[in-house]
Amino acid sequence: MRAKAIWRIGFVVLLASTAWAEQDPLQGRWEGMVRAPQGERRATVTFKREGDSYKGAISGVSGTTEVPFKEIKVDGEKVNAKVQVDAPQGSVVVNFDFVLKGETLEGKGELNLGTQKFTFSYEMKRVGDLVVKEVTPEQKLEYFVGQWNFEMTGRESPLGPGGGLKGSMSFARVMDGRFLESRIEGKGDGSFLQGAGYIGYDAANKIYTFFESQNNGAAMLSTGTWTGPGIRLETVPLQIKGQSVRLRRAISVVSDSTFTIKEEISLDDGPFQRLSSGTFTKVASSSATK
Repeated sequence: MRAKAIWRIGFVVLLASTAWAEQDPLQGRWEGMVRAPQGERRATVTFKREGDSYKGAISGVSGTTEVPFKEIKVDGEKVNAKVQVDAPQGSVVVNFDFVLKGETLEGKGELNLGTQKFTFSYEMKRVGDLVVKEVTPEQKLEYFVGQWNFEMTGRESPLGPGGGLKGSMSFARVMDGRFLESRIEGKGDGSFLQGAGYIGYDAANKIYTFFESQNNGAAMLSTGTWTGPGIRLETVPLQIKGQSVRLRRAISVVSDSTFTIKEEISLDDGPFQRLSSGTFTKVASSSATK
C-alpha cells in the first residue's frame, strides 16, 4: 500500500456514521482553503470528541501533511487550538481561533518567528462525519518508503569535507516489514558519499533506532522520538580521527513529497554546532528505481 494512502503524521481518518454529527456539531471532517500572504492551498481539519475533550489534526500548516493538535479548547461556537511545527529557527507553536457556524468553520492561524508575525485564514465546510484513529509508530515509517533525490550543504568536519552534495536515497521494507533498509549515494565538491542502514521502532523503549554505515568508515547508531511532524535523533558517541563525535538530526516532514534534515555536531563533548542541512524530494513512482 502506498505511503500517501495510509500515512498521515499521527492520524488516519476513517468514515463513520452520520449519527456523530447530531451528537456533536464540531466532530467530523472539514475541508476548504487556507489563505496566507504566500498564496492559498487546500486544507483539512478533523475533530473527534473523547469524553470532555477533543483530539484532531489540521493540514495547510506544513504542506499537505496533517499535523495533530496539541491542545483544543471549545467554548460554545469558539474553538481554540494549537499545533507545534519545526522551522529553521526551531520548534514553533501555531495558535488557531475558529468559529463554528452550522456546516462552516472559519478562523485564523497565527505564529511568531522572532519579531515577525505570520497570519493566515481558514474557510472550511463539513464534508463528512469521521472518527480519528491514531496510527502505530511502525506505520509512520511508511512515509519514507520509496526513492528520494536530495541536495545538502554543510561544513568541514571529521566526517568529511564541506560544500554541496547531491544524490539519491531509497527506503524499502525488509524483515517482514519491521524495518526500513536505507541506501544513499551522493557526489559534490570533490567528495563522494555512499552508505546503507536500517531504521526500526523499539517498542519496549518507545524509540526509533537508525543504524548506518558510510564509505568514510563511520558506523553510527542513532536513537530518537517522533515528535510533531518529524523525528529527532542523536547518535551514541563514536571515535573518528582521534575525536569523540556525536550528531543530532532533526528530520522534518514538510509535505507528502518533501522532508528536510538539519544536522548538528559535537566534538569531544563540546557544544553542538550546525553541521549541515538538506532537502529530500520524492521521486514519482513511475520513474523510481524498482
